[in-house]
Amino acid sequence: MITIVGTGIQQGDLTARGKKAIREASYVFSRVKMRGANEWASELFASASSFEEMDSLIANHLLEKEKSEENVVFAVVGDGFCDNVGKILEQKTQISVIAGVAENRGRAQSTSFVTMSAYDVNENTYFDTAVPHVFYDIDDKAIASDLKICLLDYYDGETQVTLSDGKNSKVIPLFELDREKKYKLASLFIPAQSDFTKKKRFEFNDLMRVMRRLTAPDGCPWDKVQTHESIRENMLEEAYEAVDAIDNNDIDNMIEEMGDVLLQVVFHCDMATREGEFNFNDVISGVCEKLVSRHTHIFGENKANDEAEALGFWEKAKAKEKHYALLKEQIDRIPDTFPALLASEKFIKKANKYGAGVSMETLKEKVVKALENNELVSALTAVVFLVAISGQSPEIELNKTLKEIERKAVKLEEENALNKLSDNI
Repeated sequence: MITIVGTGIQQGDLTARGKKAIREASYVFSRVKMRGANEWASELFASASSFEEMDSLIANHLLEKEKSEENVVFAVVGDGFCDNVGKILEQKTQISVIAGVAENRGRAQSTSFVTMSAYDVNENTYFDTAVPHVFYDIDDKAIASDLKICLLDYYDGETQVTLSDGKNSKVIPLFELDREKKYKLASLFIPAQSDFTKKKRFEFNDLMRVMRRLTAPDGCPWDKVQTHESIRENMLEEAYEAVDAIDNNDIDNMIEEMGDVLLQVVFHCDMATREGEFNFNDVISGVCEKLVSRHTHIFGENKANDEAEALGFWEKAKAKEKHYALLKEQIDRIPDTFPALLASEKFIKKANKYGAGVSMETLKEKVVKALENNELVSALTAVVFLVAISGQSPEIELNKTLKEIERKAVKLEEENALNKLSDNI
């Protein structure tokens, strides 16, 4: 059996039972250097690439020690119940916990806040910055540095935070969190950041709150009267601008344009919520359900060896979900607002999937015959279908070609040779 002893958060928190367990143990292991410990994680597993890896290494280390030691104790900060290593150990062996004082008691400046161990924070952790946060278990510089990096995604580096060791505290800018000489049972308090006019760093909840403020009865006269129909063109425009940024590999512009696309989604969800049609969670729930149900090779029993097989499973799951039986049902799903080239690509691919059997050879013959008869639209249609079934996107490829022709035209104009453009098409 392995005994987990909660050492509390400051001197005097260790109970008599905890002291006795540590004193009588044949082997004592601690997360951080402490009196009475044989070894500690901050030294033994300093090379761990993440807190999750460190937790796993500690658990395996303790399980190995249990085989050779009569009485193993794992000393942790806080009450002993919240450490992730304990959650791993209880799945593999018998453990007992001698409780200490919980980490989240007595340090914060608010009665309503979120508390988290620094060991639980990673790049996937989400923070609502409008709520006060307390982070405990900041045991050394490495943990402080990792915590700071994660927090800087949500908070400005100049945000004033309070660093405390249970006895003393001081206010510092967030970017200085990992610049202390030593860390002893340190905790960090970050007050709520709810004033939009003073924030320099925003997160998703901020966007939702700003949108609700703009469309409130006393909000922006323009924003609050918009409808789905009145801003439909904005969605198209922002999507095209985002694609243009992608095509140009313009990262800064991508950030801006992706934000504009997201704004359109949030705008529509906000007005739908006010009208009782749907809300943002309905949208999120729908797309998550779709991702899970159509990735049967990830969340189901199918196995995909390459991207083609993965796409095949997606299409099969989609057809089953939509109950498509006829080509007409598929065609009816092609939006009328699609550009003609994109709609043509979608149509010919769906038609062939349902057995149309339109081949490249047939289309090439159609192009030649249509041109001989001066049937230019028929020739154009056949060429578009030809490009589509060859695996290319007519819309994207024509756009690339047009950009190249435009570049050549500008160059010829500079050389006073624009009349030679036909030779460069």
